[in-house]
Amino acid sequence: MQRLLSIWRKAWVCLIPLIMMIGACTTQPVEAPRPVPSPLPGAGLEKHRVALGAGVSVDYQIERKISSINATSCYAFVSGTLNNDSNQTLSRRTVIDFNFFSGGKQVFRDLTSPVSDVPPGLRVMFEMVVSPVHRDGCINYDRVDVLLRKVAFN
Repeated sequence: MQRLLSIWRKAWVCLIPLIMMIGACTTQPVEAPRPVPSPLPGAGLEKHRVALGAGVSVDYQIERKISSINATSCYAFVSGTLNNDSNQTLSRRTVIDFNFFSGGKQVFRDLTSPVSDVPPGLRVMFEMVVSPVHRDGCINYDRVDVLLRKVAFN
């Protein structure tokens, strides 16, 4: 009886690693996590340039962000530069008027100004424009109208 138990123990000692190897070979491989796609389309960065005539243009970018509070709401920041290739200095009181349209309707409007006077041949950043929060996700702007009310001095 002792001998039978001894053989049985030796068999288990040899069989346990074999069973573990077989078990390891038959398990499903673990898949690497897949990247989660952006939950809402339209988040990201867009760059634009608008010629406003008389040697003045605006380079701006729209950066949309998804709210970290509810992961659904979306808002946009608009930043850029006012480029002055005219022969006049543009005052910092110059107004850049942004009108944003989506679905043929105006969704918001904001006014901004350059952070300093803009001498001829230079460009200056303008104060940031911030959109309202769109609670149902990012919207696409069909059209952005940019108008300039310049205050110039020689």
